Amino acid sequence: MAKNFLSKAWHYFSNLLIFYGYYLLFLFFYDTFLRIVKPLALPLSLTITLSVAGIHLLFILRRKRDD
Repeated sequence: MAKNFLSKAWHYFSNLLIFYGYYLLFLFFYDTFLRIVKPLALPLSLTITLSVAGIHLLFILRRKRDD
């Protein structure tokens, strides 16, 4: 039972780290584009971050389908 709990806890913690990583990636792009092009900073940073997250999700779904 403890092993199952630790496995689930690690799963949720790793997902939290992934979401935090995407948040940091968004902040990096947002800060960078604010310095370059202010009006397009938010759309560009959202587009790039969501594209990377979508590609990551596709790889996860593809891997689960193959297993």
